[in-house]
Amino acid sequence: MGSTQWNRQYQYDAAGQLTGIADSRAGQLNYRYDPVGRLLEAATPKGVESFRFDPAGNLLDNAPAADGHQDDNLMGNLLSQYAGRHYRYDSRGNLVEKRVNGSLTKLEWDSHNRLSRLIAPDGQRTDYHYDPLGRRIAKISQGQATLYGWDGDVLAFETRDEQAVHYLFEPDSFVPLAQVHTEAVRGVKVPRWSQHHPYDSDQDPLRKPAPEPSEPTAVYYYHTDHLGTPQALTDEQGALALEMDYQAQSPICEIDLLDAIG
Repeated sequence: MGSTQWNRQYQYDAAGQLTGIADSRAGQLNYRYDPVGRLLEAATPKGVESFRFDPAGNLLDNAPAADGHQDDNLMGNLLSQYAGRHYRYDSRGNLVEKRVNGSLTKLEWDSHNRLSRLIAPDGQRTDYHYDPLGRRIAKISQGQATLYGWDGDVLAFETRDEQAVHYLFEPDSFVPLAQVHTEAVRGVKVPRWSQHHPYDSDQDPLRKPAPEPSEPTAVYYYHTDHLGTPQALTDEQGALALEMDYQAQSPICEIDLLDAIG
């Protein structure tokens, strides 16, 4: 058997709240809570994050003005600014602008409150498309399309150019186990039947033999934390391929694994 590459040990208090993680790579992480279970402090080797809340439980900026006055940065329980980030929302509560250090990101939403377009600070535009069930099926940026396939509510694969990533999850959960890289997933051309071109069973793609699956070009394994959040990917030899770094109150981000790994 090979040697241990990475070890994480978790500590909890009497209320079942996570108070510490001893991580062989990242070092010791400690957490402190208030009497109602809200996270007040997260201490890591990289620094300490402190958090404050209003009476409704909304997160407040941890740097009040010099006179001690705390600006009302919450509108309808929507965070408008925090740690140098400024946010603006539409009438439905969808985030439409995010400003960080003078850089502006704009977001547009469709009538079903799904993200339809993102305009990055450099002007690069990304458009998003969905199926009737609300699942994202395509992302188009700079003329390049990434297509997504689903198994129920679980992402089964994403494919772009000449490469595809297939995802494996724990049974009946959204906790990822592994990703398998293969050649790009190829679509099946469907004939257009019409009065002048009647249905021909010999041309029906569903009646033809399924194509042989391509051999994997690489396999990577997920390492998740106590919440099931990915922390790292390792290859078949156990070598670290990708490591994620989170803050306790970090915004949700999108990691393009076709870029990160490929």
